[in-house]
Amino acid sequence: RGKEYVVDHVSRDGIHKTMMVWVYDKRPANGSAFVYFGCVPVDSESPEAKILIPYVRGVLDAMGFKNGPSHGEVMMTDEGPCLIEMNCRAHGGD
Repeated sequence: RGKEYVVDHVSRDGIHKTMMVWVYDKRPANGSAFVYFGCVPVDSESPEAKILIPYVRGVLDAMGFKNGPSHGEVMMTDEGPCLIEMNCRAHGGD
């Protein structure tokens, strides 16, 4: 349980540059526990971003990801960040 964040990067030669951090706007609707209404930008200097950005960069390093775009989704729990998924693609791409 917690808020779900998106952290997008682009990497070259193993150097990861943060493009954007978002938090999902999820709300109960139509009898569902939640529906995704959109994404809200998160300030890169916020306390959450200062935890999420290095966490996601560590995931990219652990995967051996060196070049290209990446899209990570992370749940921020009371115990800290928990990886939901990591995709080697741009946000919204398939």
